[in-house]
Amino acid sequence: MEFEPLVRAACPDLVAWERVVYQLEDLRPISTSAGAEIRRLEEADVPEMANLSPESDWVMKTWGGVSGAAKSGMAWGAFVAGKLASIACPFFVGLQYEDLGVATEPAYRGRGLSTACTYALIQGVLRRSKRVSWNTSPDNIASIRVAEKAGFRFVRTDRLFVTGVEIPGE
Repeated sequence: MEFEPLVRAACPDLVAWERVVYQLEDLRPISTSAGAEIRRLEEADVPEMANLSPESDWVMKTWGGVSGAAKSGMAWGAFVAGKLASIACPFFVGLQYEDLGVATEPAYRGRGLSTACTYALIQGVLRRSKRVSWNTSPDNIASIRVAEKAGFRFVRTDRLFVTGVEIPGE
């Protein structure tokens, strides 16, 4: 890419992060696991959101953290026995697209909570008359499975150039 050498000169710590990009093709109905409450997160949920592990709280970084995500009205959570177990929110919001992020606490994985939160989030994005996209690392099989279950289809491979941000697995 022509801009890459210029950006590298300005940002020596620039890292190219390989990505796979998906676009919503057909929203598929999702059944939630028994005992989970899926709902929009609000400011009253800040204490639960603040208790998420670093494996899950990354999803709120682009909102400025827990408070911003709670105030946005765009984050959805899955609660199991009153504990926030999974969260989904737009990770990037553009004029036409919203790119989604979702994370589930390790003890609650494999229960369909990420997919259920994603489904609720997608409905909100569509009500805002936006298109929905999903990007992840090519080796993040769990993320790819959630995207496919929700009705996303693979569009392309790409690279995301980042600086000053820790890349998972690097």
